[in-house]
Amino acid sequence: MVYRPFVRWWWNGDKVEKDELLRELKLLKDAGIGGVEINPIKFPQRTDDMGIKSLMWLSKEWTDALDYTLTEAKKWA
Repeated sequence: MVYRPFVRWWWNGDKVEKDELLRELKLLKDAGIGGVEINPIKFPQRTDDMGIKSLMWLSKEWTDALDYTLTEAKKWA
């Protein structure tokens, strides 16, 4: 039996894009992480938005990003 740690994966400001989610999933896998708790948090108003649109939590766009993440993660399980 193999045991691997789980970590908290911050979706800062809900500023997530599919290419970046896939890149981060690969980094997590390569680091030996066995699972994640996705934790979406809001950026404070005074911070740089990085030019990335915030997804509204539980909106169709947000749930599509979550579904994409889960689908891609299952491919590597």
